[in-house]
Amino acid sequence: MPVDWWTVHGYVLREEKGSWGVGIPPGIKATQGELREVRDHGRMDLFESQIRAFRQWMAGRGYQNTPLALTEFGILMPASYGFPSEMVGDYLVQTFTWLEQTKDETIGNPDDGYRLVQKWAWFSISDPTYSTSDLGDLPSGKLTVVGEKFREFVSTLEP
Repeated sequence: MPVDWWTVHGYVLREEKGSWGVGIPPGIKATQGELREVRDHGRMDLFESQIRAFRQWMAGRGYQNTPLALTEFGILMPASYGFPSEMVGDYLVQTFTWLEQTKDETIGNPDDGYRLVQKWAWFSISDPTYSTSDLGDLPSGKLTVVGEKFREFVSTLEP
């Protein structure tokens, strides 16, 4: 199949019919996939393994030279579930650093120095339902703790 880009979301969520998380995609007969717990939501090792698994899937089907965009990722769970702003800010820095630096000649995109992911987008700037990862507080016009971490990180990058 001709494809210009592959896109995925990068959340660590439960894959189970009728449960919290992302459920099961329509048309798939399975009732469960990866059974993650809430405490797993911010685990870097699981985030990394999901991206690597998708890149391996791409390479195995002849799409190693195709760019991959992580169109949405972050922390959706609230502070009351164990995800305070400071932890979410640290997760942002860890994921951005990993995405920026991780390369693999066996599955990464050779046109991009074998990086696994070519573009990514943090969720969200401001969302009233899932506000844990918000970068800004729109009514006040100020950055959140997570937004400050974002600003600090991107200020270290070369244009």
